[in-house]
Amino acid sequence: MKKYQEETAPKFYDENDDEIKATHELKDTLDEILNNQPFYITPSMLPDDINELIQNIYSEIIKNDLQKLENYQGDSEEENELVELAKEYAEIKSSYPEFLRKLKLSTDFDSLKE
Repeated sequence: MKKYQEETAPKFYDENDDEIKATHELKDTLDEILNNQPFYITPSMLPDDINELIQNIYSEIIKNDLQKLENYQGDSEEENELVELAKEYAEIKSSYPEFLRKLKLSTDFDSLKE
């Protein structure tokens, strides 16, 4: 339950009317709900807020598509292109940690030269 008080931020309470604070068992759930931004533009949004919202929408779409690819099990010949794309994504995903490690080593080595 959300309770408002004048000139203060709203407070959230569980079914036993206990305030949900940092140590409350429902704190993670509440944070997840509060961080779930709507995918629509409101009149009070600034241009930076709108740009961030658009980026979040595209990120969610891409993340969803990549998760579908990751779990894809194609059967028909019509889906060969999608199967190939799923294989390529799996290769990229598995090589990414090694790339980051090499990049970090290179960056660390370059900073030692200076």
